[in-house]
Amino acid sequence: LWEQSNGFIDLDEPYSVASETKVITALAIYRVMAKPVPTLSLLSKPSDFFPDWPTTGNAGKITMAHLLAFTSGIAGTAYKAEKNEGCARPGYSESTGDDYWMTCIKEMAKYDDMLEPGTVMQYGPWHLMVAAGMALKSLGRPLSGESWISLVREEVYMPAGITEQPEYKAVTIWNFLG
Repeated sequence: LWEQSNGFIDLDEPYSVASETKVITALAIYRVMAKPVPTLSLLSKPSDFFPDWPTTGNAGKITMAHLLAFTSGIAGTAYKAEKNEGCARPGYSESTGDDYWMTCIKEMAKYDDMLEPGTVMQYGPWHLMVAAGMALKSLGRPLSGESWISLVREEVYMPAGITEQPEYKAVTIWNFLG
């Protein structure tokens, strides 16, 4: 087995992967789409899974392909200008209840300044929050952090031979200072 490390990271030491969770999320979603009887595809729309999601306008045009490519237009223009991710990235001390995920998706569905899907790439959490919710709903699972972590473990970590349970926590400066 070949192994290499450079710098200060010990390969046996857990560390924050930050935005790499986006890659892990996308992989889990692609694996759900590859199931023998898929109920989710790149052409699936949020309105297929969330009754409050619009079926008209720019929101109604969004597909899973747009969500995974960060070109859904969900963030519109306001969030980029203000560096405000809204409900898709709660503050570190903000409490999120059991209905938070669904409440946030309903909030995003009402954004009135969504851009035309496929026209602008906007890096941020909005797209994958909706996409992961669609993946959970396609499997009949609840929208919860616990349900999502179970899905990622089943679809990504276990097939990759990762046996340790990942730890999910907010990243703060204190994580880096030990």
